[in-house]
Amino acid sequence: MILSILPCCQTALPGSSIIAIGFALWACLVGLGTASIALAGRPRSPSHCSARRPPRPRPISPRRLERRILRAVVRRAVLDARGGRLLPGQVEVVLAPAELDALGPLADLVAENVAHGMVTLARRRGYRLAAEPVVRLIPLATRSCGRPLVLTGLGGPADLRAIGRPGPPGGAQRPPVLRRLEPPGRPLFLRDDHLRVGRPAECDLTVPEAAVSRRHASLHRRADGWYLLDHGSTNGTFLNGSRVAGPVRLTDGDEIRLGRRVRLRFELSPLRAA
Repeated sequence: MILSILPCCQTALPGSSIIAIGFALWACLVGLGTASIALAGRPRSPSHCSARRPPRPRPISPRRLERRILRAVVRRAVLDARGGRLLPGQVEVVLAPAELDALGPLADLVAENVAHGMVTLARRRGYRLAAEPVVRLIPLATRSCGRPLVLTGLGGPADLRAIGRPGPPGGAQRPPVLRRLEPPGRPLFLRDDHLRVGRPAECDLTVPEAAVSRRHASLHRRADGWYLLDHGSTNGTFLNGSRVAGPVRLTDGDEIRLGRRVRLRFELSPLRAA
């Protein structure tokens, strides 16, 4: 390029000027080449780094967690002496601390839903329960979000002996009952450990009212008594006039209200079917 420019400039400029211009052009080309080599070899700053940080694992949703636990419980079923399937009665779910904190008050609801799901599975598939379902959610610092560890056990011999144990002679001890106050209806005896209240027909207690949600509330029995739990209903569940947020223990004569119109009463004393 320089040699092609020099003949054109010979007639207009003296020899010393031509040599100076050629040297200047040569210096410019050498400087541009050195600068490009330096830029190519310079490492990029962290702000221009194309590598992305790995996404943080998100906590598992309550519904997905419930399904995963129930699948694990079914896989742990064993054959009993009669040749049937026996579901474990004790379930411990190990979660990351951040995951348990994210569940908050829903942790009790997840445990209750899993226990109720175990009872439902036993009924539908003809399984037996080794003991009354007990579900616990436990935090562990070494666990990561989205990877719960499900531990199961059949329960102690005392739990196994309690299954099918006959009651007092003459029916002296009767199960609690839910009396339907408004709208009126036949009382419902609580013979099972779980009772689901809602609008669909598959609920244990079906209430075909617009103010009642599909999964409105439930009652479940623990070692120290019966508890009432709201399932995030739209119009709320009330116990003796106070709205229920978490599991609340029931006592004899407590009044349960679903929304504004449906009223029930929990009674421990024997009742006749009216």
